[in-house]
Amino acid sequence: MLRRRLHTRTLLIGANPLEELQRGRLKEAVAAGHSRIGTEISRSLCLRDVEEMSIVETAKALGITEASVRRDLLRARLQMRDALAPGYDGGWSSEEGSWKK
Repeated sequence: MLRRRLHTRTLLIGANPLEELQRGRLKEAVAAGHSRIGTEISRSLCLRDVEEMSIVETAKALGITEASVRRDLLRARLQMRDALAPGYDGGWSSEEGSWKK
């Protein structure tokens, strides 16, 4: 499949228009979810899941402990899940700082 970059959008030549629409909506949903989570935990999420750094590398880059990276990563992933699929599987919510189903 041929890719062409136009005005900060990547168009897939020969791609299904419905797939393009869904891909655009997913990008918007991920961006909205990312903007809702806290800055501190979003850095761990970006370094681990986007930049594919190890726990050790992420901890060194952020100047925090490995346990803090794991904690922040869990919280960020839970918040992203809630942003992308609210109410899925009974809906998760944060009450008084702890995650409960």
